[in-house]
Amino acid sequence: MKTPFLKGVGVIIIAVASIGVCVVGFQRSRQSQQEQQTIMSTEEVSVQDMQPRLEELKDVLEEFYVDGNEQFIVEGTTYEEVHQIATEIDEMNVGVELEEEKTTLSESFNSLATKIAIQEEANALYEQPKNDWQDVEERQPIRTGVEVSDITDIENRIENLPDGEWKDSVLEFVGHGREQILLIESLRETIEQYANGSSDVSYANYQSAVNDISYVRNEEMRAELLELANQASN
Repeated sequence: MKTPFLKGVGVIIIAVASIGVCVVGFQRSRQSQQEQQTIMSTEEVSVQDMQPRLEELKDVLEEFYVDGNEQFIVEGTTYEEVHQIATEIDEMNVGVELEEEKTTLSESFNSLATKIAIQEEANALYEQPKNDWQDVEERQPIRTGVEVSDITDIENRIENLPDGEWKDSVLEFVGHGREQILLIESLRETIEQYANGSSDVSYANYQSAVNDISYVRNEEMRAELLELANQASN
């Protein structure tokens, strides 16, 4: 049988243990609150730090364009560097107050990346790349093997972009390629029909086609058409 003294000691031990548990729990709760406050404070600072970066990237965007009017792109600007910036913007934690500004800037950089990609695709149609997209009179020989469908694919992509000088310039540039392809196909058809004795093609038609071969800019295709014309005349 336990003495009253031992019983009293037991009660005291239990009370002290309970107080200790409460103290530890309080300390942990306080520590958790402090950590949460630190995280929230860090996030607030991070969001605030994004404002100067967004302003900086707006200036960078202007530098990628001639005269900063978001039409013609500065020569040498690459898809990779623009796409990298667009990715950086998309990954920014800017908070609700800057979300609209971030979205607008992201769309602007993605639009710029799309324009560069289209320019590269358009240049791939020709033997020499076009560097000055403001020069609408520049003509380049179409590459051998390019088809009208290749031109149409690019035209369809451009049609989805806002109207402007850049859009008009690229459409005209690829339009020249379409004209060259149609000319080559027309001359080949006329010469072949004449060679096969078709009643639909007279000697005058044949001679006109031969004269128009000089307008073919692609040297390989021009030589091929001249050889075809010589065979037809024999």
